Amino acid sequence: MGHIDFHKDERFSSVAYDEPTVEVIKELSRFLRNNKAETVRLYHGTAESIPVLDEGLKPTTNKTKRSLQSTTGYVYLSIYPGMAKTFGEIAYPGKKINIYAVDVPVSLLKADTDQLNNKRYWGGYKIGNTLAESIAYGHGVRVKGKIEVNKVKLYELNKVLNKWIGVG
Repeated sequence: MGHIDFHKDERFSSVAYDEPTVEVIKELSRFLRNNKAETVRLYHGTAESIPVLDEGLKPTTNKTKRSLQSTTGYVYLSIYPGMAKTFGEIAYPGKKINIYAVDVPVSLLKADTDQLNNKRYWGGYKIGNTLAESIAYGHGVRVKGKIEVNKVKLYELNKVLNKWIGVG
């Protein structure tokens, strides 16, 4: 089953690695609107002790919330595995973090307004709350509700990094 991986797909290199322009946002917006059935690969980092491969990714609740900004009822995802790992480390300091590759249809993606608010407040960006802006500026999205086990797999970041640098 094919999927789009924003940080690997050459078509989206300007979204993943450059400062977004109005044209890039418009192009990404158009792509997302016209390809709602496409599957995208995103990443989520969380404590190794959480049984994701048995239970899927559960949405944030008031009890599990690790950020004051997080909105309950959503699973937060990044376009980068390393960023997912960092968010997992922030949420679970000192714990071993697993990164999961998550395949989700575009139609289920929602803007991560928490990250967009941070960009506006801390970065001074004049941006809205669109899905395209969330991907291009915040490099993340959120999905309403649970993500089922069959959409999630363990992502072994160290194996990928070692392959890139020629170790192992």
